[in-house]
Amino acid sequence: MLERLYLNRCAIFNVLTDKNITNRSLAEKLEIKETEWTLIDSLIKVLKPIDMTTTVLCTEKHSPISMIRPIIKKIIEKHLLPSDDEDTVIQSFKKTIVLELERRFFLDLSPTEQILPEQIASFLDPRYKDLEHEALSTREEICSRVKEILSMSDTINLNDKVLNNLGDQQKCHSNALEYIYKTEFNDDDDLTKQFENYIAEPQLRFTLDPKEWWKTRFSKYPVIGDLAKKYLTIPAISVSSERCFSTAGNIVTRKRASLSPENVNMLVFLHQNKYLLNKT
Repeated sequence: MLERLYLNRCAIFNVLTDKNITNRSLAEKLEIKETEWTLIDSLIKVLKPIDMTTTVLCTEKHSPISMIRPIIKKIIEKHLLPSDDEDTVIQSFKKTIVLELERRFFLDLSPTEQILPEQIASFLDPRYKDLEHEALSTREEICSRVKEILSMSDTINLNDKVLNNLGDQQKCHSNALEYIYKTEFNDDDDLTKQFENYIAEPQLRFTLDPKEWWKTRFSKYPVIGDLAKKYLTIPAISVSSERCFSTAGNIVTRKRASLSPENVNMLVFLHQNKYLLNKT
């Protein structure tokens, strides 16, 4: 809205200064001063990366859980840190946004308190697996937590995974050799090797598809890949994630698409202010 307002600055000025269209008293009330235009321009620059982040997280073809912490921490670092040459209003606005983002997404949560599913998902996403957005101590805690989950899993059996990839004749041959040598696959050693090799893999560019990466490397990291399936799977819901950010999107649905603009505005207003009704 602010961007459209700023783009129509000249048109707004022409309408307000044309006495045939706008009378003087109304023009004085609606006039936007130069300092206010400057403030609007600054607000647009602050809100633009947040708008783009919302668009990215509203994707329907990918699970956004692994992107939440890396992206939010990046926009804070690159776009929301106050600078001394900015207006005090903009500095205060940025600080408020940062505090709210940290509170809502638990960005300042100590690794000793809890490891979040979002952090584990980021580690399992080849685009963010190095966890550059996390503190060093937090990275170590996340890796330890993932190892713990893998070792505690009752559904993982490396022997079965290896044998399932073999033909019947090869299975018999493999079992015979195990019987002769009295040896079995060492699950812990294999898991440790998988984990170390996965960490050593170069991080994928953030513009590439993590699903394709896992598709070509699942046979190399079957245990970690199974866990990645659980955390990086697209949620099976009946609505897109955009609904989480849009009040109007929750009100105007396919079966309620004939609502007039006035009614939509009133419903959105009531929804956003319903907490006030509970106080009365």
